[in-house]
Amino acid sequence: MQDGYRVHPEALDRYAAQLEQASERVLQIMSSLGSIEIPSNAFGLLPDAHGLYTSYQEHHDADLQNCSDLSQLLMDTAEGLSGTAEGYRNIDFDVVRTMEVIPA
Repeated sequence: MQDGYRVHPEALDRYAAQLEQASERVLQIMSSLGSIEIPSNAFGLLPDAHGLYTSYQEHHDADLQNCSDLSQLLMDTAEGLSGTAEGYRNIDFDVVRTMEVIPA
């Protein structure tokens, strides 16, 4: 019935842990990006200096939001993998328990 297909819950758990670490790293990057501040006069006397600053600030805010979204996506995926691994473990446990009560 399985045709040689076998899930290894511990492999799912290991990958989930890697995704959690990646999520934490993205949050560190986000914190570093968030601490970068450019003064509003950074573009000096360039034509439309205020417009350049506004555009920069919009991109900066979008980068922070993208980091937040990515971190959340990685955590959600890690949680899903952990839940899937637990489901497989529970099914294996139930199958073994059921087989034990079947008379030989």
